[in-house]
Amino acid sequence: MNTLLIVDDNQQNLYMLQVLLSVKGFQVDLASNGSEALKRARRSPPDMIISDILMPVMDGFSLCRAWKKDERLKRIPFVFYTATYTDPRDEEFALSLGADRFIVKPMEPERFLALLQETWNNYEAGKPVVPSRPAEEAEYYKEYNAVLIHKLEDKMQQLEQANRILERDIMERKRTEEALRKSEEKYRNLFENLYDVYYRTDDNGIITLLSPSVERYLGYTPDELTGENIKNLYVNPNRREEFLSLVVKNGHVEDFQAQLKRKDNSVIWVSSNAKILKDNEGNIIGVEGISRDVTEHKQLEYQLTQAQKMESIGTLAGGIAHDFNNILSSVIGYTELALDDAKRGTSQHDHLQEVLIAGNRAKDLVMQILTFSRQVEQEQKPVQVKPIVKEALKLLRASIPSTIEIKENLQGNALVTGDSTQIHQVLMNLCTNAAHAMADDGGVLTISLYDANLDSEFVSSHPNLKPGPHVNIIVSDTGIGMPPEIIGKIFDPFFTTKEKGEGTGMGLSVVHGIVRSHGGDIYVSSEPGKGATFNVYLPAIKRRITPEEIVDKPIPTGTERILFIDDEPAIVTVGAQILEALGYHVVTRSSSIEALELFKIQKDRFDIVITDMTMPQMTGEKLAEELMKIRFDIPVILCTGFSSRIDEQEALNKGIRAFISKPIFKREIAEAVRRVLDQK
Repeated sequence: MNTLLIVDDNQQNLYMLQVLLSVKGFQVDLASNGSEALKRARRSPPDMIISDILMPVMDGFSLCRAWKKDERLKRIPFVFYTATYTDPRDEEFALSLGADRFIVKPMEPERFLALLQETWNNYEAGKPVVPSRPAEEAEYYKEYNAVLIHKLEDKMQQLEQANRILERDIMERKRTEEALRKSEEKYRNLFENLYDVYYRTDDNGIITLLSPSVERYLGYTPDELTGENIKNLYVNPNRREEFLSLVVKNGHVEDFQAQLKRKDNSVIWVSSNAKILKDNEGNIIGVEGISRDVTEHKQLEYQLTQAQKMESIGTLAGGIAHDFNNILSSVIGYTELALDDAKRGTSQHDHLQEVLIAGNRAKDLVMQILTFSRQVEQEQKPVQVKPIVKEALKLLRASIPSTIEIKENLQGNALVTGDSTQIHQVLMNLCTNAAHAMADDGGVLTISLYDANLDSEFVSSHPNLKPGPHVNIIVSDTGIGMPPEIIGKIFDPFFTTKEKGEGTGMGLSVVHGIVRSHGGDIYVSSEPGKGATFNVYLPAIKRRITPEEIVDKPIPTGTERILFIDDEPAIVTVGAQILEALGYHVVTRSSSIEALELFKIQKDRFDIVITDMTMPQMTGEKLAEELMKIRFDIPVILCTGFSSRIDEQEALNKGIRAFISKPIFKREIAEAVRRVLDQK
């Protein structure tokens, strides 16, 4: 459906329909009465005709009758669009003449277009229309003609009387002007009630016409923007140039998306359909179009993209953790073997101890990465905030410029009920945000932690808090600061003052949500040029951390027989040496298939099996199941650098006796082996 023929004796109605349909990409032909419409259609048949009823020379019903008798035209859909009928039988009569649709004015534009499309779809699908009833048609048409003639006679009498009065009395002229004003008001009502924004510009991009709906979208009134260059509204002026090149090249453009600036400096996404305006000589004189706000749709698209990115990051983190923990297993294992041979008090022994400490820190760092990427879950439980702050500062120091000095004042020792991962995320987001404010010139980032007892006077001015003990986290910077109008929006989702690629506007919104979910609240104070300070309050619980008494127990040993399996040769070697140094008899395999074949032949040779989780051909989980099918009482310890397939509880439910995360320290594996064997 490309070409539409519009028939109406009212020029304003013709113009409005032409604008509406042209913007949607239709080729529109116009006629002011039925006779003219027939001539145009017979020269060049349209895809559909839309006709009024009351018209001079030939009315709409007569046009429809003639249309359906013409062999070339009768199959083309015929639609009535009228506001003149007063008798419900008008629609019945129109359909009896063969009309495909009877639409009553006025109608909302989108609904009108939908009915046209539905009519065309029915036509293409070959759905039958209401059959013609000649006898009833003739009787009704006879009655209709009588009414029409009577109405026309009345109109003529009124017109003659109006002309006589107009010549004698100036007051009648005012009455006529009022009638004209009402007619124009009908057109303006349609224009002013448009949901989308209708606009026109001249060939230089100067705005010449805007619908009132622009104020809802951009915050400007039409008068404020009329006479301005539309290019100034674009966030990226180059997009305006792209738009112009497309519309000039093709004559029109559909669904062109760009970002526009609102009066309050916020940004929205709009999708535009537009076409070129030409004069009678074919010269381009401007552009007209309709734009729609699609900001919400774009935000949903962005959130989906970010969710997919986070999922990819989580998968990557898991892979890195697995490989890195395998490497750490070798480093830590050989370090512990070297420590056994090193003499206490020597520099060699001290150096190896430092290597072991560094390995342990690396293990903790991997766990932090997995926690941050949500590859491991943390439960809500009593947690002390101070260690979380210290760990966050370790990670932060490596990620922010050296021009930023970090100061810490950690005095609070209270506990809160919460998720340590989320509290860690709060600190990282606040500190990263502060570091960004000092990125250009450097500065001082200060993190403080206090135990605070909030009284009724304090909470009266902080309504989201309750009296009682709290943990107070303070993050302050010496950066560029913020004006009051920015402070009121910083916790809004997607609000950001950063350039594209530097932030999503979600960090502080996430912080606000986490703090509120923990029963606390967050407050900010700032001035331009004087930095910013964020105060976080979290409800504290009464229980305190009591220092654990550290007892240097001897590492347990044994003489049992162990089958040790790992696909990494270095881990097989160091694992065997550690276990043999503890007194055990160790047989190793680097293939789960080979280990299974050995166990089938010598199932009573081994007292315990230690296997890696992630191996080619057969996983450690599957190997354990096969081993227990051969010998149900064989104890199995499962080791893993990282696995999303199985966790500790699931492994224990499957009959596996112990679950150890790599990298594995000598004491850890020694105690696990002894504990499992003693249970047997």
